[in-house]
Amino acid sequence: MIHAYFFIMDLKDDDDHGKGFRFYMRYIDNVCGTKLKIEHEFEDEVEALKRHWWSCDGPCGKLEKRATNRSPDTKEHKRKCGGKFVKIAEPDEPPKKKEDAKEYSIRME
Repeated sequence: MIHAYFFIMDLKDDDDHGKGFRFYMRYIDNVCGTKLKIEHEFEDEVEALKRHWWSCDGPCGKLEKRATNRSPDTKEHKRKCGGKFVKIAEPDEPPKKKEDAKEYSIRME
């Protein structure tokens, strides 16, 4: 839900689970008495949402799949590899129904 909040409020963070994400995680823990974790056990569901594909044009050739339309470029990657990520695939359109979540098409460029 923290990811959804960041998306709806158009908030930016330094990483998927960066300082801002962890701030809200601790805030919710304090207010609600919960013990939220960054790790989760629904890998298949998360993988199905990674519909924005990026490939490094440098020597490493790394393929990065993301749920958000945001380049995975990092200072560390640029320093180590020297390449930059180029978008190679994106969703045609989001799934309309919950049942369709795992059935989607990817447009390759």
